[in-house]
Amino acid sequence: MSMAYKEFREKSGTDTLKVNITTNRGTDFYFYMPAEAEDLINKGSFRKSGEYISYYRRHSGSHSVVPLHRELFYITPDHNKDVINHLNQIGIDNTYQNLDVVSSAANNIYKLSRGYITSRRGLKQVRRQIESKYYTVCKEVWRVDEDCSNAYYADYVWLKEVLKKEYYQFDFFKYRRGELDILDDERTGKISADEAVYRHIMRYADNAWVYLRFGLQQYFKDNHIAVPSYILNEEGLMVDANNRLLRLV
Repeated sequence: MSMAYKEFREKSGTDTLKVNITTNRGTDFYFYMPAEAEDLINKGSFRKSGEYISYYRRHSGSHSVVPLHRELFYITPDHNKDVINHLNQIGIDNTYQNLDVVSSAANNIYKLSRGYITSRRGLKQVRRQIESKYYTVCKEVWRVDEDCSNAYYADYVWLKEVLKKEYYQFDFFKYRRGELDILDDERTGKISADEAVYRHIMRYADNAWVYLRFGLQQYFKDNHIAVPSYILNEEGLMVDANNRLLRLV
């Protein structure tokens, strides 16, 4: 296994390491970590485990394995918290600005809803779980555009009122799944966080489902982005002019 890494300064002034690994099998992978944690590189090694990075900590002729995102918080006062959330949903981005230390309950609330809950009558409904109890927040509707608006209300208005200080929710503006090129430009200092957000939003500029589901009306207006169009099919689902289902990928 061979490893090389380089330090970059992000536009925010944060110093970030991009670490490139080539395994003995010739498999390449890379990840990001805080420059201030560079000492970990000399004390262990790294493996890719699914979407995440594992850290092999060497000590007294043996080693222990821990997810890198947890190892990073073992060296901070927050190490006793029980869940570390990757805000942008990218497991290789282990920078402190992408890691949020939260309770298991808060992390469960954060879980991203990608699709629809459909009743036996073919209606769409919005249900949310708080601890072990499920709540039907809004009435059932047939149209998915109405369902998206209901889901936005449930996640960003209703839950906030119910949970108060315990409120914790997915931030679509930080989401980068499928956008590693944008993430790399931000982490290596080529673009600012604001530019990364704009490029991310423009990837979904023609997706009316995303526009309604995550309440992007004000952002589109402020940045002079045209409101996306859509068609409702016979099932009440949102599709584009080519009959492709609109949703978050």
